[in-house]
Amino acid sequence: MNDLGHYEFGLGHKPLKFPDQTEQTSQLVADTQTYCDLNDPNYWLDRWCDAYQYLLQQLNTTDDQFVILDFNRLASDHDPNLDMIFEILNIPNQTREPIDFNVDEDNVNKEMFCEQLLARAEQIKLDLLAIQQKR
Repeated sequence: MNDLGHYEFGLGHKPLKFPDQTEQTSQLVADTQTYCDLNDPNYWLDRWCDAYQYLLQQLNTTDDQFVILDFNRLASDHDPNLDMIFEILNIPNQTREPIDFNVDEDNVNKEMFCEQLLARAEQIKLDLLAIQQKR
């Protein structure tokens, strides 16, 4: 993946740095603690928070060029969401075969995550969905 310039994962992983982000990864639990262990699920949740926090900031400063979909809602009630996607893209929806998404949030072991980090992620998700509802 390194030859392709993809460092998001794998042996050559480098965390994405967004504008206005410090050189270090996010610090959440204490001033001296960061998530640097790629085997720690908190590391990846922290990267998710960084990416979606940046997206949230962009959405708050731009016009209506973005559409935000709640994957869990798409998975559980996909027809209205697919209809919306096709309508936005101005193409006919010819997909009438059932789509079987396998999403089971109840099977996620949330105990493996830092409570504060998980709360941050959940708040970012709620903020993103709130922006979409306003549009």
